Amino acid sequence: MKKYLKRILPWLIAAGILYFLFHKIPPTTVLSTITHANIPLFVFYSIAYFVIIMMADCVGLCWLLSRFSTPVNFKETLLMRGATYLLMVINYNLAQGGIAFYLRRTHKAPVFKTLGAMFYLTVVDLSLMLTFAFAAVLMEDISYRDVSLRPFLTQFALLFYSGLTLWIAFWGLIDRPFLKKYRSVGVVDWLVSRHLFVAFRQSSALDYLKTYLLRLPTLVLVVLSLFLWINAFHSALPFTDLFLYTPVIMIVGTLPITPAGLGTVQALCVEFFKTNLTSPLTTGGLYAPEELILAGSLLWGAANFVLKILFGFYCLKQKSRSLFEELPDNNPKS
Repeated sequence: MKKYLKRILPWLIAAGILYFLFHKIPPTTVLSTITHANIPLFVFYSIAYFVIIMMADCVGLCWLLSRFSTPVNFKETLLMRGATYLLMVINYNLAQGGIAFYLRRTHKAPVFKTLGAMFYLTVVDLSLMLTFAFAAVLMEDISYRDVSLRPFLTQFALLFYSGLTLWIAFWGLIDRPFLKKYRSVGVVDWLVSRHLFVAFRQSSALDYLKTYLLRLPTLVLVVLSLFLWINAFHSALPFTDLFLYTPVIMIVGTLPITPAGLGTVQALCVEFFKTNLTSPLTTGGLYAPEELILAGSLLWGAANFVLKILFGFYCLKQKSRSLFEELPDNNPKS
């Protein structure tokens, strides 16, 4: 019973959030709003964004896995990532586990070593997202419900960057001879003996730089993706709002609260963007900003969902045979 409840709970939460949103904004209004969007432009944006973000993501992922887990080429990375899109529409973290499972079956790569590489990537992504938000409040003192966000975000950024600096310094120094006697001490011994942290231990300053440069275009595209569907709905938002709030929306959307962020992403988009959204459709009194935002975010999410499902099934068909082909055990087990 507990296992069954755990499976359906995210769907129940998503249904509850959508019920709340549709109670405030009826589905008929959402559908009516969609009819005023530039649908051909929206379709073009959806497909172009999906292809570009997938390619950019796979370039970085290919390098990362080859550096910290096991050698893979771009084609294999593309098909592997595509197949895990089927898991990503349910839960982002489940897709990361799917990559680790695939590489274990086909390359004998230790599971936790691959998961460690993905954790390394997550830390880089989080720091970039925070940097976007921090830069936004430095450029403009943005307020949420009349409360300035600059002091809070400045303090949080200082705390995060300090912790990240100490974390990187720890792994950069732990193998130095003068720290040898501390490697067998309690939590230090636990950290250095885990495959999960191998990527940090092996990483050089150049590795960090390469990872940040490879991930930067991907995350900028993620932030600008909201601009695309907003533009297709004849609307506009300040870029500072996009770079401040989108990281929060994306991070919450990847948490295992609802499947693929369904409901949570739409609720946050409405809450964060309703104040500063401008459009001829709102100034003319035809629709409220909340109605445009809910319709656009739902349609964008649905388009992304369909594209991931279609490409995921194609990649799974291409790679399913290799899931059952065991390679010689040349690497140590996880």
